[in-house]
Amino acid sequence: MTMVPARRAREERRLLGELLLEAGIVTPEGLRVGLEAQRLSGGRLGCHLVRLGSVVPASLHLYLGEYLEALRPDLVRDVREGAAAGAIPARLAHHYGLVPVRASDGVLDLAVASPDALALKPAIEVLTGLKVEPIICPPALIAEGLDRFYPGEVEPGLVFRGAGDHVLVLADPVRGVSPEAPDRLAPGAPPSAWLRAILAEAVRCRSRRAEIMPRADRTEIFLAGREERALAHTLPRGPYAGIAALIEGLARIAARGRILPRDGRFTLLLGGKRVIVSVLALPGLQGYSYLLDLREETVVPRPPAEYASALPGFTEILDRMASERRGLIVLAGTDPPEITTGLDLLLALLGDRLPRRAVAAGWQSARWPGLADSDHRPDLIATRWPADPMDLASLMGEARERVVVAAIDAVDAFDAVRKVARRGADAGPIAVSAGVLAVRHLEALCQACRVGFDLADVLAGVPQPRALPGDEFWTSPGCAACRGSGALSLEAVSEFLPMEACPPPRPAGLRARRPGEERALQGRGAMLQASVRAAAEARIDVKEALRLLHERR
Repeated sequence: MTMVPARRAREERRLLGELLLEAGIVTPEGLRVGLEAQRLSGGRLGCHLVRLGSVVPASLHLYLGEYLEALRPDLVRDVREGAAAGAIPARLAHHYGLVPVRASDGVLDLAVASPDALALKPAIEVLTGLKVEPIICPPALIAEGLDRFYPGEVEPGLVFRGAGDHVLVLADPVRGVSPEAPDRLAPGAPPSAWLRAILAEAVRCRSRRAEIMPRADRTEIFLAGREERALAHTLPRGPYAGIAALIEGLARIAARGRILPRDGRFTLLLGGKRVIVSVLALPGLQGYSYLLDLREETVVPRPPAEYASALPGFTEILDRMASERRGLIVLAGTDPPEITTGLDLLLALLGDRLPRRAVAAGWQSARWPGLADSDHRPDLIATRWPADPMDLASLMGEARERVVVAAIDAVDAFDAVRKVARRGADAGPIAVSAGVLAVRHLEALCQACRVGFDLADVLAGVPQPRALPGDEFWTSPGCAACRGSGALSLEAVSEFLPMEACPPPRPAGLRARRPGEERALQGRGAMLQASVRAAAEARIDVKEALRLLHERR
């Protein structure tokens, strides 16, 4: 009885190794070293290959994102069912980007994107009383489990999200969140209270950078404007560890494992104001120093025709909707500003062909100048995609009478399709023109400090998109023109998927057509492909495209 599982494990190990070797993701020598490490210490082959540097993590993540469901359907099913989700707290799961898979026979299988946090395994074993077995999984699958089984707001004003930037609310009376002055906090105050106090002081002083520097017996806080830099506060040493952990969790540094440089970002909310905090961690004798650059978002405008030309079939389906005066556009984004950009694009391309426009109840974003209220049978309605499947029938009915633009929180068009199907499983077919428009805001490349970036370093063994407009990629390490400007320039990257009517039992009566040119990643990487194209055109920082690898697709 004991020989069958062992033989099956050897077969699975050999199968995965051979597949990775065939795909060019691992070399024969790298595979040999990984198998030897597994023979000596046990565990999963993928963890050993990543830990030893035999594979590039992003390449392995992409490969598993495409083939894990075929190789290990039981693993994918267990992550999505979440039977073991209660084994670890939400804060820990979000911080490190991990999801429990299953707990049986005293062993907790843990889906991780990186095995680099060496102290994490024994810490979770102490916490759970179970032997922990890490399994490398694509970040997309982990993010799906985090979104489905763990609350995003782990404490008032501290919000972790499966896609886009994590959020720290600086002040919100509804949540009961307000910052204190740093010198009024007790040493035992929560890390979130300390970080709020530091950032609130930076905002109050109109500083563009806050620096957190550990010393042997204290923590020094420096605030800087465009040029001047001054010591603002001296804090006890005690809170430093909690502040550092919180920053690395919010900026996704902890979840991405072994990255150099250690950088990331999160969103700071102050009422209706959004400030992007870019993080750079620098090693020192007393621990990492954290440089926090505070910048307000600025979307780089581009003519609507440029967006339309890069979206096959988009203008055609809009023309058909304007002619028939009915149809459905699902508008996907991770933040209200992305939804705003998508709706602005739609309205600009429609022009005055659908003049009567209205905002339906439940729309929680800002109003647009071109979108006025109308009580006389509007031609176009902007609304939210209903969370309750029972409300879906009325939305579909509206789409048969007029053009409906329904916003949904999704990282790309295929993620939106999955959510549409999951939320509307009982809806019937729809016999109108329909499509999904997804918009993401990615950081524009700073031309003043750009340096070359070799994609092969992070995507070894993965076929690169063909027919790219350039063969060089660039990243911006930061300079006075970008980090010191007080503004974060964003470029809108978009994708469009037409949808066609089909009979039940298809969920929601819709399915996405996958254009042949997007099959490089099995039809599921259109947004990633679009971001790589924008990076090849030197419009966005190529690291922004790599960030998409760590989101659900």
